[in-house]
Amino acid sequence: MMDELFEALHEVDCTKFISEIKFGLIVMDESGGFVHFCGYAEQPTDADREHLVEELETDEEFGLVGRTDLIILEASKEQIEFYKGELLDE
Repeated sequence: MMDELFEALHEVDCTKFISEIKFGLIVMDESGGFVHFCGYAEQPTDADREHLVEELETDEEFGLVGRTDLIILEASKEQIEFYKGELLDE
């Protein structure tokens, strides 16, 4: 019962967070391949950008430790809506 409640609350929190995304950063590699999307409710700051780079460079979960070919770009409104849809489908 508690597991089901936790899962339901997690889904609500995720859905609420995703619905609030209005800005995003897209991580690409030098060849133009998509690597990662990070959404934000407010315009990301330089500190947000630096934190994203640090997380991608050090967190093995992303599989990007040691990569030096990453480029971070602001996501367009169309890209943000696309990735919000992808996140909601998960």
